[in-house]
Amino acid sequence: WEGSTCADRVICINIDWDGYQKWQNSFFIGTSPEFELAIYTICYLAGEDEETRVSLGNNRVTIVTYDWDGVIGACYPKGEDPLVEEGEDFLDYLEKQNIGPELGKWKLKEIYEGDYTVSCGRRSGTPFSQVLYTLKEDGKVDLYSNQHGVDVVYIEDS
Repeated sequence: WEGSTCADRVICINIDWDGYQKWQNSFFIGTSPEFELAIYTICYLAGEDEETRVSLGNNRVTIVTYDWDGVIGACYPKGEDPLVEEGEDFLDYLEKQNIGPELGKWKLKEIYEGDYTVSCGRRSGTPFSQVLYTLKEDGKVDLYSNQHGVDVVYIEDS
């Protein structure tokens, strides 16, 4: 996993089998059967719900497991939206720097485009507005205007 991104190790495909279509199938690339059995079993046993976030090296991936009468019915890695991962990495950075939970939108943008992008080697071309919108849609942040008309970002507890 070192030096790779989850997109490098998870492939998403659509399948048409005997007249049935199944969308967004995904599986690991370059892993051993032993690894897959272990990660799926651990996520199935540990998961209270169908999705479990795990860290593999420096990458995070979601493992989806379904119960079928007390046994594993299905399991697979979920293909991730790169903006979700980018946003979650940014929130982790802010937490490690003790920044938040409320911050002006423009100050947050300055941190994202400056210190965070430089120190974390992130994609400098990703617009902050897209990352902020993705975080808001995912329920990770809330955006409001304070009494002075300043746009403020509130980081939700994880």
